[in-house]
Amino acid sequence: MRARVQVLVVEDSPIVRERLIQKLSQMKDVDVTASGDFKTGLDSFTKKLPEMVILDIQLPDRSGLDLLDTIKKDRPGTVVAIFTNHISDRIRKQSMAKGADFFFDKSTDMETMFAAILRWKTTRGTMQREIQF
Repeated sequence: MRARVQVLVVEDSPIVRERLIQKLSQMKDVDVTASGDFKTGLDSFTKKLPEMVILDIQLPDRSGLDLLDTIKKDRPGTVVAIFTNHISDRIRKQSMAKGADFFFDKSTDMETMFAAILRWKTTRGTMQREIQF
């Protein structure tokens, strides 16, 4: 029997954050924690030690890319899915260089992201990085 998966959502938009929580909570064996800014996201990451983080880049108090740096430095095995409206090639490349495992466009890739999470959840430890272009 597989252990439950801990997922942290760091998303400043309450509407998007609630939608992510709702969809993730419907997945079997997934526990979701959510925050709306860098500080509470970092606190939740430190306390909950999630296996996966869904991370927006533009947060009200600091860049999500700074949180990505911290996550990959402190727990490099944590899977990070960038979920953003800032989808330039520069941001994608920067996210990949910092260790993001997935990169999704918030306006078009929500269902694609959920499908990737389901694949990751069932193949934990064997799935390769998947930067969406």
